[in-house]
Amino acid sequence: MSFAQLQISVVCLIVVISLDVMFIQRRNLPLMSTRFFKCLMIFVTANIVLEILQAMGEHTVFEMNSPMDDFMQRLCMLTLLTAIYSLFMYIWTRIWGDRVDSPAKLILKNIPLAMGYACIILMPIERRVSEAGNAWHYGPAVEFTYYLCFVYMIITIALVATHSYRFHSGENQVIIIGILTWMLSSWTAAKYVEIAIPKIGSMLLMLFLYISSENPREYMKKNMLYVMNRYALVQVLMEAYRKRQHRYILIFIITNRSTNLYGKERMHIRDRLDRVAAFISQKNRENIYMLNDHSLCTIVRTEDDVERYRNMVMVNPDESLHNLKHTLALLEIPNYADDFEMALRILDYVSLEYAFNNSEKEIRIDNRVIDKMMYRAMVEDIVRKAAERREFEVYYQPIYSVNDKRIISAEALVRLKKNPTLGFISPEVFIPIAEEIGIVQEIDDFVFDEVCGFFLRGNLREYGIQYIEVNLSGNEIMDAGTAQRLRRHMAEHKISPSNISFEITETAYINDDGTALQNMFALQEIGSTFALDDFGSGYSNLNEILKMKFHIIKLDKEFVWNCLDPERPENIKMLDFCVSFMKGYGMQVLAEGVEDENQAKILEEHGVEYLQGYYFSKPIPEDEFIEFLEEK
Repeated sequence: MSFAQLQISVVCLIVVISLDVMFIQRRNLPLMSTRFFKCLMIFVTANIVLEILQAMGEHTVFEMNSPMDDFMQRLCMLTLLTAIYSLFMYIWTRIWGDRVDSPAKLILKNIPLAMGYACIILMPIERRVSEAGNAWHYGPAVEFTYYLCFVYMIITIALVATHSYRFHSGENQVIIIGILTWMLSSWTAAKYVEIAIPKIGSMLLMLFLYISSENPREYMKKNMLYVMNRYALVQVLMEAYRKRQHRYILIFIITNRSTNLYGKERMHIRDRLDRVAAFISQKNRENIYMLNDHSLCTIVRTEDDVERYRNMVMVNPDESLHNLKHTLALLEIPNYADDFEMALRILDYVSLEYAFNNSEKEIRIDNRVIDKMMYRAMVEDIVRKAAERREFEVYYQPIYSVNDKRIISAEALVRLKKNPTLGFISPEVFIPIAEEIGIVQEIDDFVFDEVCGFFLRGNLREYGIQYIEVNLSGNEIMDAGTAQRLRRHMAEHKISPSNISFEITETAYINDDGTALQNMFALQEIGSTFALDDFGSGYSNLNEILKMKFHIIKLDKEFVWNCLDPERPENIKMLDFCVSFMKGYGMQVLAEGVEDENQAKILEEHGVEYLQGYYFSKPIPEDEFIEFLEEK
């Protein structure tokens, strides 16, 4: 090896070692393909180091064709062949994982490698020096090894080309170019020993693979230091199922906020999750994965590992978990999920819905939970079909005015037509599903059109109905085009905007980017009003409420019932505070969930201006609502 070749080899070694260090320092996925990539890096590095040592010793330590010279050359060839085989197996496991091969495939994969090792060890090798002073080795062992390496490389290229769907877009092309570069540089170095490109090919291949396929950053969640992304989780689950491994998936879920996160609130939750992941990572070797905006998960092997995490997160939590309402869920695979797709469905259902609808601090996912998920899936299918066929109905629940001593309004509530299989499906079940799958706007538009038409068709003003309250979902109030769309609907129906009051929940706008405010102000300018629904059902930011200029604050029925609890008479003070505070800022107060005359009387005595509940009427369809008004 000439001095120029030696310099290039040293530069290639520096680049490869830099890749080794970057790869080792970062968290990697526990995949078989990752293990073969590590083998490839080790043996490429070893091969370059050995060739540099051999070149340096040719002129100082090793005599030509001496035992040491022979030994070093055989080591170089062994590391080269093993590196090429590792490359082949890396691609093989990227395509098929580590599933058990048939005996024929095992022989085809490994017998050539065994023959190559035997040839390198047993067959003769000699060294020659050209007139220019360039040395090279030749002989049956060298020729057979190079031919075998080329065969493995050609097969690897064929695998990548014929299974391109297993790789990211463009990744297969980068891999093929990298392998061809290695082949070309090796062939050139073998044929023209004076050309100084002996290790450029292997270095470029490692660089291409690292950047396109095995860069650990590809698996990290953006802007989160300790959390791997969902794609990484999918890869690990796929391999676990290919191996039929028994594993436990632990899910850490933040449940002190709504499932719908916007703007600053989403960033706040993400920051808290990153802090939790940092705390967990300091004490455990397992990777932490981002499941969704609320949840992290990790995969462990034994019940002891589960207990260790439970003690860390639930029993003796770190300060990063203080003032953070959270749930820990556990899924055992493959016992409760037949494949990785089913496992992901269960994880998403539990972390996005089940944990928020249940008060359990710890959830062991079993058939009971999975049955609920399957019911939810059936409801989703029904809701999709209902949206296509407009199989919804609008019911109306009267609202009583304490000052006017009569019904002056009603809340429009959507109902799904009774299903022959599942029967009645509550809006509390199907509305969140419609929001999640992106069809809630279709339902809201249907309800709004029905309300506008009914207000005019039913001559509701003749019965003293001043306006109808219509619910706006969080998705709608956060849509920049909502105000314009609703104004267009009202113009088409020739209904006055003052006949419509919109209800939104607090979680629909808290910490949003201003879109909700813009929609509200645009609709208020033309005469519509807004009511805040379900006040007291979650956390209530009074400062944010004051920004929104609500006409009415609707006290959640659970909040009302707690305030009226006869066993805790001191709770009535909270009702007095809320009523006084809201009135002080020019807002009116409505109490939901009024079920009897005594509740209505107490609420009226404490200054509540509007009452709604079964004491007056349950939600009823159009014709019954007209009959109700006629009777009153």
